[in-house]
Amino acid sequence: LNQHSALSQTKISTPGEERTLWHLATAPNGAFSFGTERVEANCCIPAHSHEESDEVIFVYEGTALCTVGSEECNIGKGEAVCIPAKTVHSIRNTTDAPLLLTWTL
Repeated sequence: LNQHSALSQTKISTPGEERTLWHLATAPNGAFSFGTERVEANCCIPAHSHEESDEVIFVYEGTALCTVGSEECNIGKGEAVCIPAKTVHSIRNTTDAPLLLTWTL
């Protein structure tokens, strides 16, 4: 049993991108990582991709506009989106309240 507290915490504060990221765990064999993120009101996780990993994002609180490749969808509390490896994606908090999510890749 490997039990961990947060491996790292990163606070990003630039115009339009105010968020806090907690990297909670990485599998002992490096097969996946897991974390949580708080995206402030009307801010975003900018477009990026992961070369070798699919990603699952699960929303605990709030609503977001998720762009995956050329497609957009709204995701809210209790919903998830699966993002294939090498696919450019972004998450935008579209509300006046914080967005809380987890990510696994």
